[in-house]
Amino acid sequence: MPNDSEAKSSRSVIPPAPRSWLTALAFAGPGVVWAAEAIGSGELILSTRLGTAFGMMLLWVPTWAVILKNLGPGYLHGRWALTFGEGAMDMYAKIPPRRAWPIIFGILHILAGAMSIGALAASVGVVAYTLSGKAGPLEAFTGGMYILTLIIAIVGLYVLLEVIFMGMMASMVILTVVLAALAAPSISEILTGTFAIGFITRPADWATVRAPGVEPVAVDPLVTILPVLAWAAGGSASHIWYSYWVVGSKYMGLARYGEWGKPGDISKYKEFTPEDWGNMRWWIRTQIIDALLACVLTVFIIDAFFIAGYSILAPRQLLPGGVRLAEVIGEMYTAYLGPRALFFVLVGSLFILWSTNISQTVGWPIIVMDGLRYIYPKITEKISTSALRRIITVLMGAWALAWALGYARAPVELITWAAIFDGALLVSLQGILSIVAWIYIAPRELVKVAPKERVKEIIPRAPIIINLVCSILYIYFTAWWAGRTLGLIR
Repeated sequence: MPNDSEAKSSRSVIPPAPRSWLTALAFAGPGVVWAAEAIGSGELILSTRLGTAFGMMLLWVPTWAVILKNLGPGYLHGRWALTFGEGAMDMYAKIPPRRAWPIIFGILHILAGAMSIGALAASVGVVAYTLSGKAGPLEAFTGGMYILTLIIAIVGLYVLLEVIFMGMMASMVILTVVLAALAAPSISEILTGTFAIGFITRPADWATVRAPGVEPVAVDPLVTILPVLAWAAGGSASHIWYSYWVVGSKYMGLARYGEWGKPGDISKYKEFTPEDWGNMRWWIRTQIIDALLACVLTVFIIDAFFIAGYSILAPRQLLPGGVRLAEVIGEMYTAYLGPRALFFVLVGSLFILWSTNISQTVGWPIIVMDGLRYIYPKITEKISTSALRRIITVLMGAWALAWALGYARAPVELITWAAIFDGALLVSLQGILSIVAWIYIAPRELVKVAPKERVKEIIPRAPIIINLVCSILYIYFTAWWAGRTLGLIR
């Protein structure tokens, strides 16, 4: 019979990992959720407006924004969850001054969350208003749809509706990709626009003219470019959620021992067998595939909306935004499919925006709760987690509703501000913090429980470099935008 030490050495601490790149695709769950969550206002509205107003030479903006964010800060947040078995807030809590960053992010995400949720709620209201044949005040549709969203989020009905939402989203995405392929310019134009990195042109003159029911683009191209950079592949919240989805998957590396809302247990590394270290390497490769899949899917979709706007809406001088947002998006499809397709397109657009709005209404309070446990650790002893989530959802929902009603007739303006706050300012801060976490914190923590040579295998290299490039880019564009907005830079 084997003795205790032999039995211990034969026990695996982490589950077996898929041992080929192909089988790893079967575990690419969090990345697919990440890509689905990102398909909302950024792709359907902002990317389409950019392509329509500026043309193919700016295709590099959404494309490289997705690549840098997915494979930089987004990937590093998920990689932390895999390696440490905990969510992003616990990563921030390890960065000096300890415990301060989760509090800061919790507070900032209360502000960013209400604005982002309200921006999508305003867009949902416009589509519902158009779908009804404009049968009543726009504000009534905006308020009514978001109150319904709040009810779904609080009661937990989204799980039951998720299959319907995902089916409609998939149908619209496939339809948009086919449409973009039919209307696409030459391959050389697409490649030129994709690699014209840093090239910035002025918008078409007609797109800057204010017309009834339409929100024009600003003459300053940065005002339109920065929100697309910011919300392509989601904002800062999406990176935090990705860490939760990896932890919640219960199968990637050390993530099976954790859950969002509490620190991970890296002491498990002391029990690792040679087989476990082999599994960890393959789990890391699996997560790389997961992030790459999310990247490819998002680029494919966001570029399809961009190209459709350029090829179909620009020649007709139609710009999505304002009260006519849904009508113009409908024109993008009926130009090829005929007027009978309008109803389906409006329903599909409603489901894309509404499902993202519901998921954000459910997701943002979780980030706030995760930060709240550092502000007041004993709060969960006095209020149950489910009750606390409902309270925060109602409070943030009320604030979001105020934003939505205030910008009911100008949703793109609110989307722009939400994108800059959530996707530019906070992503820049996230990028810096995740670099500090992986270069300074992770080696110091892991070397306590694992051999140095093994720690070197766990620490990512290329994603840190990509994240550094991403952080510099977003800090540069944000500083440039702030300087232009304040009149400090001409």
